[in-house]
Amino acid sequence: NYFQVLFLATIQVAGRLWPVDCDIALPCATQKVLDEAEAKTSVANGCMLVSEGANMPTTLETIAVLQDAKILFALGKASNAGG
Repeated sequence: NYFQVLFLATIQVAGRLWPVDCDIALPCATQKVLDEAEAKTSVANGCMLVSEGANMPTTLETIAVLQDAKILFALGKASNAGG
């Protein structure tokens, strides 16, 4: 698969995406897709930046976890502002 060879990536077919190790997480699909427990897992896995790409894909508890861990975080209103 071109994607896997070029980017040395894996394809997550079933289950939740957030247990996968990553540097940057982009919750973009819908509301509340990255919850508190998954945020803690992402922090433990070394995630350094979370940028929302939908309306409210994180919860207030998620944001608190990210802020406490000093993870760079962009709210959807800011990351989707354009320009």
